[in-house]
Amino acid sequence: MSNYHRFNKSFSAKRAVALVCLLCVAGVAAWAQPTRLYIDTSASTQVAPSKVYDGTTVATITVVGTPVGIVAPYTNVSLVAAANYTDPSVGGIKMVVVTYSLAGSDSALYLPPINDTLWASIMPKQLTISGTMIDSSKVYNHSTIANIQRVGTLQGVVAGDNVFPSATARYADANVGVAKPVVITYSLYGGNTMVYSNYILPATDTLTADITPLGLIAPAITLTPSKFYDGTVNCPVLDPGTITGIYSGDEVTYSASAVFLTPDAGENKVVIPVFTLNGPQSFNYTVVDTASTPYHADILPRQLGAQGAVVRTTKSYDGTTDAYVIYPAFPANYIDGETILISTTASFDSPEIGIGKTITLHYNLEENDYSSNYLAPEDEIYTTEGRIIAATVLDSSFDLNGIVSADTHFCQGDYVEMECHIAQGLPSNYTLVFNAAALAQGFSNRHDTIILGGESSFTMGFFIPEGCEEGNYSVTIMIYNDAEDELVASWSFEVDMPNTYLVQVFNDVVSIDNTSERFNTFQWFKDGKAVSGATLPYYQDPDGYLNGLYSVRVNAGTDDEHMICPIEFDNTPAKSMKLYPNPVVNTTQVKIAGSDRETHELTLYNSYGTPVLKTTFSGSEYRLDMNSLPQGVYMLSVDDMNTKTVKL
Repeated sequence: MSNYHRFNKSFSAKRAVALVCLLCVAGVAAWAQPTRLYIDTSASTQVAPSKVYDGTTVATITVVGTPVGIVAPYTNVSLVAAANYTDPSVGGIKMVVVTYSLAGSDSALYLPPINDTLWASIMPKQLTISGTMIDSSKVYNHSTIANIQRVGTLQGVVAGDNVFPSATARYADANVGVAKPVVITYSLYGGNTMVYSNYILPATDTLTADITPLGLIAPAITLTPSKFYDGTVNCPVLDPGTITGIYSGDEVTYSASAVFLTPDAGENKVVIPVFTLNGPQSFNYTVVDTASTPYHADILPRQLGAQGAVVRTTKSYDGTTDAYVIYPAFPANYIDGETILISTTASFDSPEIGIGKTITLHYNLEENDYSSNYLAPEDEIYTTEGRIIAATVLDSSFDLNGIVSADTHFCQGDYVEMECHIAQGLPSNYTLVFNAAALAQGFSNRHDTIILGGESSFTMGFFIPEGCEEGNYSVTIMIYNDAEDELVASWSFEVDMPNTYLVQVFNDVVSIDNTSERFNTFQWFKDGKAVSGATLPYYQDPDGYLNGLYSVRVNAGTDDEHMICPIEFDNTPAKSMKLYPNPVVNTTQVKIAGSDRETHELTLYNSYGTPVLKTTFSGSEYRLDMNSLPQGVYMLSVDDMNTKTVKL
C-alpha cells in the first residue's frame, strides 16, 4: 500500500542555524515554530493485512515508518504510531487510520507526521461449542427432527456481544433404527443481529440416537366362536378390525390372526391374537394389544367317519341281534400322523327269523393320546337285506375248486371278472375285501349273493377305479353258505400305468414320455404281441402309419417292471404304401392300398434325385428287383402317394 503525506518545509537548516544564533544573542531559549516531520515514502508505516474479529478497532502495526525532518543536534526524537480501524466489524477492505506522536527530549521542536490512511481486513471469528445433548431415542413420528436436551456452551464470543447459541437436530431419515446419525446444526441469537456477521458458526456436530417403532393400539377382533379339531392351534378370525395411527404416505397393511395355546379339543380355551403389519414402512410400527380381557373360543371334537366294514348278512337263529363282523371298519376323517383306533360291532334290528332285515354298524372309539379330540363314527345302516334263518344245517361243508381270471394286468376303468368253481356244496353269498393300498385308491369292498351257474360255478367282479395308480393290489374272497361255513382265498392283480404316458409323435411313430428318465429298458407291443427288436423309447410302425393297439413294457431297475396300458390309433391313410423288407436285400415287396387306379407308375430315385428306374404294374402289389443297383439310399414313388425311403 502507498502512504501519502503532507509536510511543512518552511523550516530549513539555515533558518535553524540563524535562529540558534539569534536565540543565543537575545538570550531567549524558544523556537519560533516547531517543524512538522514527515514519513519517508520508501520506508512507510505498514499494518497487518487482516485480523480476526476481537470487538476492538485496534490494528496491528507491523512496520513504523521512518520520520524525515529531524536536524542535528536535536535528534532526541522518536516516532510513536497507533493504528485503528474505523469500526470493529468484520469487513473485506476496511480503512485503518494510523495516528503518529513524538517522544523524546527534543520532541517539542517537532510536529508529528500527519495521520496515514491504510487498508486491511477483519476476518470473522470461528466459534466453537461443546456439551450439546440430544434425547437418546424417540418414537417414530414420520419426521427426522430430533429433540435437543441441552445446547452446548459457546466458546469464542467477544465480551459484550451478548451472542448465544441455538441448535436444530435431524436424523438422516425418519425410519426406525438403532444408533442412527443425528446432525446438529447451530445458529446464533441475542444481541444485535449485525454482530452475527462477525462470527463463523460452530461446526456441525454428528451424534447418534435411536428411533423406536410407533405403537399402534390393536383393534378389537372378532373370532369364530368355535372350530372343529384340526390338529393345529389356528383360530379363524371373522373380523380383524381396523387399525389406526399409520401416517399418511406410509405403505403399511394390517392383518390379524389368532392361535390357541394348545391344539386339543376343549371349551372356552384361551386364544392369543397375532397382529401383523406388512409393507415397505411396516417396520416403523408395532402393534400393542391393550385388551384387558383375553379372547376365548372352543375347539369341538372332530367327527370321525368309518369305511371298509364287512358283515356277514346271513346267520342262523340264536336268539340275539348280534351280527358277525368279518372285517372291521377303519377310521376316516382323522388328522394325518395321528393314531386313531375304532372297534366295530353290528346288530340286526330284531332277533327273530326273517329276511329283509336291517343290519346296523356301531363304532366305539378306543382311548389313547388323541381320542379326546374325536367323536366316534355315528351308527350307520349296513344293509336292509339281512337274513336270520332257522338253525338247521343246509350244507355243512363245501370245497373251493379255484378262482380264475382271464388276466392279472388291468387298466383304469377295466372290469375285472373272476370265475369261481365250487367243488362241493351250495354257496349263498360272497364278500370281496381289498387290502389297504387298494382301498386308498378308491376300490370298495363288496358283498353280494351268489347266482349259481352250471356245476356250482359263478362269476363275480369289480371295476378298476379311474385315477388308480399303477401297482400291485390284492383282494380277499370269502364265500359262505347258509350254514355259515366259510371259504377264503386271496388273489393279487396288477394295475398297469395309464396310457397317458404314450404320445403320438408322427402318424407312424408313438413314443413314451420318459422326461423323468425313470425307465431304462423298453419292449413294445402291437395288438397284444411283442414286436421283435422294438426296444427303443419310441416305436415306428413299419406299415408307415399307426393302426391298432400299442403298449410297452418298461423297466426302471431290479424288480421295478411295469406295463403301460395300450392306446389305440387309426392313422390308416386313404392311400398308403408299404415296403418289406426295408432295408432291401436284392428285392422288396411294394404294397399299396386305397388307390382306385388299375395301373400304377413306379419311379425310383437315387440320393441326387435322379430317376434310376421307372416301371408300371397292375394290382396292389409289386416285387421290385434292386439287385443291379449299387448300395445306397433311394426314394420310391408310386403315383401320387407319399415317397418312401429305401435302403439297399
